[in-house]
Amino acid sequence: MSFNRKKLLTYQNLIILASIIPVALFGFLTYKHSQKKAMEVTSNHIQGINKEKKQVITDYFKELEFNSKELTKSISFLQKQATQNIINIQELQKNNILDYYHLVENEILSLAKKDMFQYIYSFKNRGKDVDKEYLQNIYNYKKGVLIYD
Repeated sequence: MSFNRKKLLTYQNLIILASIIPVALFGFLTYKHSQKKAMEVTSNHIQGINKEKKQVITDYFKELEFNSKELTKSISFLQKQATQNIINIQELQKNNILDYYHLVENEILSLAKKDMFQYIYSFKNRGKDVDKEYLQNIYNYKKGVLIYD
């Protein structure tokens, strides 16, 4: 019986070994295939994430560039507006000064005419053309020419 046991054990071993080898081979091939597929899926996933991140960063810098161009345009526009406002204010000041100058000039002339008429009536018989002489002196004074008789 010991001979049968050895044969039986050997046959059992062969049967077990014959059944384990295909299972082990199938398991090994399945593991290698799964590992390869997992690497492909992971690689594709990482590449997708990289593309998304690249797009987000590219969009961010494009938006930043657009914003900086718009800011430059706004600053340029504001600078032109400020320059135009300064020119308008200067023009208004000039007009106000000219109006004031004309007002003062008219008042001076009216006072001068009043003084001239008083001068004419007080020295009626002098024989001079006081009106022309007085106005000529006022005109010369305005031009900055001083003539002393």
